[in-house]
Amino acid sequence: MRISIIEELTAAPIPPRSNILVEFDADSQWYNTSFTLAADWMKQGGTVSYNLLMRSPEKLRSTLEKHGLDVGELEENDKFRVQDYYTATLGKSSSEIHGWRSLKIHDMSVEFARVAFGSEPESGLLRIWDNMSVLGRFNEDKTWVEFMLSRGLPLGIGLGATTLHGIVNGVHESWVYKRLEDAHDGIVDVRVGNDGKDLIRVRSMREVGFDRKWHELTISPNLEVSLGK
Repeated sequence: MRISIIEELTAAPIPPRSNILVEFDADSQWYNTSFTLAADWMKQGGTVSYNLLMRSPEKLRSTLEKHGLDVGELEENDKFRVQDYYTATLGKSSSEIHGWRSLKIHDMSVEFARVAFGSEPESGLLRIWDNMSVLGRFNEDKTWVEFMLSRGLPLGIGLGATTLHGIVNGVHESWVYKRLEDAHDGIVDVRVGNDGKDLIRVRSMREVGFDRKWHELTISPNLEVSLGK
């Protein structure tokens, strides 16, 4: 299996257990790109655990159905897992199987420890965090960054997963980005160019060769994203 779009810009597959940081402009196509990555991965037979902080589970499912997926069947077969943090940001209780009650780091640490203790590594697992910057609404930057470095990244490695962590450009102090960049195995940028085109590039990748040039993204009517020709 391959991570579409991103691995079209690398010389070889990204190894499992890699943590990739995606730094995106707020007006970019990162969210639709992440939905496309998730859909393509599941179409190849892989499992996706999607961590929602900025979109509701209903919107995620609706978009994936536009990609031609039978979301209900995928969830029934445990090939698609919605990790719902979004509902907690509204001060409500989630009805999802994987619904998180709080975005306070103390509470998340307890839950992460429970997941780590009760889980075995699995092959073919892709984890996507749509927007880690949301954690900054509920915690000091130093607190949530240290949590991601000491709990979040190691958890993905322990699960045997490839993990994509999205973070918004320009909303944190520069040290936040530097600390996270140093801890990740690769960095991907998603932005809008001066000419209004949607762009992506692989800025860094430690384990494989890569193409650092900017590439245009194309968005189809069903919101599927692909590299421009």
